[in-house]
Amino acid sequence: FRLRSKAIVMADNLLNSSREAVRPWLDLVDELRSQGVHQDLPLPQIAVMGDQSSGKSSVLEAVSGIPFPRGAGLVTRCPTQLLMKCTAPGTPWKAHISVSWSR
Repeated sequence: FRLRSKAIVMADNLLNSSREAVRPWLDLVDELRSQGVHQDLPLPQIAVMGDQSSGKSSVLEAVSGIPFPRGAGLVTRCPTQLLMKCTAPGTPWKAHISVSWSR
Protein backbone atom coordinates (compact mmCIF):
# COMPACT_ATOMS: atom_id res chain seq x y z
CA PHE A 1 0.00 0.00 0.00
CA ARG A 2 2.78 2.43 0.93
CA LEU A 3 4.72 1.71 -2.27
CA ARG A 4 1.56 2.34 -4.31
CA SER A 5 1.00 5.68 -2.52
CA LYS A 6 4.59 6.70 -3.23
CA ALA A 7 4.16 5.77 -6.91
CA ILE A 8 1.00 7.88 -7.10
CA VAL A 9 2.79 10.87 -5.54
CA MET A 10 5.68 10.46 -8.00
CA ALA A 11 3.26 10.26 -10.94
CA ASP A 12 1.45 13.39 -9.73
CA ASN A 13 4.76 15.26 -9.41
CA LEU A 14 5.78 14.22 -12.92
CA LEU A 15 2.40 15.22 -14.31
CA ASN A 16 2.55 18.64 -12.64
CA SER A 17 6.09 19.36 -13.84
CA SER A 18 5.30 18.31 -17.42
CA ARG A 19 2.10 20.39 -17.35
CA GLU A 20 4.15 23.42 -16.24
CA ALA A 21 6.61 22.83 -19.09
CA VAL A 22 3.90 22.38 -21.74
CA ARG A 23 1.55 25.20 -20.65
CA PRO A 24 3.61 28.08 -22.15
CA TRP A 25 3.62 26.34 -25.54
CA LEU A 26 -0.13 25.76 -25.43
CA ASP A 27 -0.61 29.42 -24.49
CA LEU A 28 1.56 30.51 -27.45
CA VAL A 29 -0.46 28.39 -29.90
CA ASP A 30 -3.66 29.82 -28.39
CA GLU A 31 -2.40 33.38 -28.84
CA LEU A 32 -1.33 32.72 -32.44
CA ARG A 33 -4.72 31.15 -33.18
CA SER A 34 -6.54 34.16 -31.67
CA GLN A 35 -4.52 36.44 -33.97
CA GLY A 36 -5.65 34.44 -37.03
CA VAL A 37 -2.24 32.94 -37.79
CA HIS A 38 -3.87 29.51 -38.27
CA GLN A 39 -5.44 30.78 -41.52
CA ASP A 40 -2.01 31.13 -43.14
CA LEU A 41 0.15 28.75 -41.15
CA PRO A 42 -0.82 25.34 -39.79
CA LEU A 43 -0.49 25.42 -36.00
CA PRO A 44 0.44 22.36 -33.93
CA GLN A 45 -2.33 19.97 -32.96
CA ILE A 46 -2.31 16.81 -30.90
CA ALA A 47 -3.96 13.62 -32.15
CA VAL A 48 -4.34 10.77 -29.66
CA MET A 49 -5.03 7.33 -31.12
CA GLY A 50 -4.81 3.82 -29.75
CA ASP A 51 -6.52 0.59 -28.88
CA GLN A 52 -9.42 0.37 -26.47
CA SER A 53 -8.39 1.08 -22.87
CA SER A 54 -4.87 2.14 -23.89
CA GLY A 55 -4.98 5.47 -22.04
CA LYS A 56 -6.09 7.96 -24.71
CA SER A 57 -8.45 9.79 -22.35
CA SER A 58 -5.74 9.85 -19.69
CA VAL A 59 -3.38 11.58 -22.13
CA LEU A 60 -5.99 14.21 -22.99
CA GLU A 61 -6.75 14.66 -19.30
CA ALA A 62 -3.06 15.11 -18.48
CA VAL A 63 -2.58 17.73 -21.21
CA SER A 64 -5.80 19.63 -20.63
CA GLY A 65 -6.42 19.21 -16.91
CA ILE A 66 -10.04 18.35 -17.72
CA PRO A 67 -11.26 15.17 -16.02
CA PHE A 68 -12.64 12.55 -18.40
CA PRO A 69 -15.20 9.85 -17.47
CA ARG A 70 -13.84 6.72 -15.84
CA GLY A 71 -15.45 3.31 -15.78
CA ALA A 72 -15.49 -0.18 -17.16
CA GLY A 73 -15.91 -0.89 -20.86
CA LEU A 74 -16.23 1.81 -23.49
CA VAL A 75 -16.55 5.15 -21.74
CA THR A 76 -15.43 7.74 -24.33
CA ARG A 77 -16.71 6.13 -27.51
CA CYS A 78 -16.60 9.05 -29.89
CA PRO A 79 -14.03 11.42 -31.35
CA THR A 80 -13.36 14.28 -28.98
CA GLN A 81 -11.96 17.67 -29.88
CA LEU A 82 -10.62 19.99 -27.19
CA LEU A 83 -10.08 23.64 -28.06
CA MET A 84 -8.25 25.14 -25.13
CA LYS A 85 -8.24 28.90 -24.66
CA CYS A 86 -6.35 30.98 -22.17
CA THR A 87 -8.34 32.77 -19.47
CA ALA A 88 -7.44 35.07 -16.61
CA PRO A 89 -5.87 33.36 -13.59
CA GLY A 90 -8.49 32.12 -11.16
CA THR A 91 -11.21 31.96 -13.80
CA PRO A 92 -13.05 28.63 -13.59
CA TRP A 93 -12.95 26.56 -16.74
CA LYS A 94 -16.07 26.09 -18.81
CA ALA A 95 -17.01 23.83 -21.66
CA HIS A 96 -19.13 23.99 -24.77
CA ILE A 97 -20.22 20.57 -25.98
CA SER A 98 -21.63 19.81 -29.40
CA VAL A 99 -22.21 16.68 -31.42
CA SER A 100 -21.44 16.54 -35.12
CA TRP A 101 -22.84 13.71 -37.22
CA SER A 102 -21.03 13.29 -40.52
CA ARG A 103 -21.04 10.19 -42.67
